[in-house]
Amino acid sequence: MQFQNNPIVEAMMFGMQIGVVAVILNVVFNMAKEVLKTKDVVNAIILVGAFLAGFVFKLNIILIIVVAGLLGFFNNMWKVKRGGV
Repeated sequence: MQFQNNPIVEAMMFGMQIGVVAVILNVVFNMAKEVLKTKDVVNAIILVGAFLAGFVFKLNIILIIVVAGLLGFFNNMWKVKRGGV
């Protein structure tokens, strides 16, 4: 039996896609709110840069995650060395 052309399965998959988008948007907004609340300019730049890299320049999401993670790591290590954390 093929599920690909089944209208019930198609409707369920579409509903799941909407749910996934809603969860991702919720996470993004919560993360952005926390980054902006800390008033850390470097983290805000990483946030905007990651968005532009994915949305505008269509870069690979794994690359964006790795680079953003490394930048965040080094930013926090720099803050610890300064005694700011």
